[in-house]
Amino acid sequence: MKMLICSDGHASAENAIRFISKTAAACAAKVTLLGIVEHPDDHSNLGEALARQEQLLRDEGVLVKVITGKGHPIEQIKQITLEQSYDLVVVGAERKASSRLALSTKAYHIIKGIDPPVLVMIGKRAELRRILLCSSGQPPLDRTIELTAAIARGAGAAVTLVHVLAEPPLIYSDLLEREISGVDKLLASNFSLARNLRQEIAAFEKLQVPLEVKLRSGDIVEELLREARVRDYDLIVTGSAPTRGAIRTYLMGDVTAAIVEQADCAILVVRNATYQNAQRSFFKSLREFFLAVKLKLTG
Repeated sequence: MKMLICSDGHASAENAIRFISKTAAACAAKVTLLGIVEHPDDHSNLGEALARQEQLLRDEGVLVKVITGKGHPIEQIKQITLEQSYDLVVVGAERKASSRLALSTKAYHIIKGIDPPVLVMIGKRAELRRILLCSSGQPPLDRTIELTAAIARGAGAAVTLVHVLAEPPLIYSDLLEREISGVDKLLASNFSLARNLRQEIAAFEKLQVPLEVKLRSGDIVEELLREARVRDYDLIVTGSAPTRGAIRTYLMGDVTAAIVEQADCAILVVRNATYQNAQRSFFKSLREFFLAVKLKLTG
């Protein structure tokens, strides 16, 4: 695994390094530590911070190379990820003081602006123990599964896949509870959602990573964030897709954007070319279910 860790010398960058260092070592990752001098006056402070951060990585047995750049951080990171191929980019971030829900602008634009998956470390966590993988219920996305599995193996972390069924119309709510009363019953069904979830489970089994599956019903963002808080997950994995047009950026769907804005832990945003289509067709499995219910009611 090739990993780019970005540092501006601030505490948030050091928190990210402490969080990911053991995983990087276990994955035998080749790490590039990028220090960016945005203002000339910051040069000496950054040098001291980079030396300390490099040592943190080396103490964990990580093979690390330190490079520095000058100028706008986002443009520097974009340029480096265009010149070199990385499997993961790691950045530290802070919430704006004016709002608990507002992520720093730099981190937000990094997520949207580069091709590799981006792990944003928010706050301070000692280790990676539990991973929440958000599932759209669409066909499995290989890049997301492979990276999540690699991180889980390296950290020795448990992975929980969570799929949230949007709240059904009130007329169908009791029937939904009877028809799909739990994960096992859903997985045994022939709905497209069940088939796709079985494929995701099989993919993790093939990679020898245990997977717990949870099914929720309600507001998608609220249920995912509630699950993250209750189980105190250390990392949430979600997705984004490339936009069309002359300027290549990445589109975060409503669910991903809300998680990025509101989660209190690390967030991994993985780029998938098919993710946008997956989000657009999110309700396909629900329509299938409601059609089956309607046929039962009228049959």
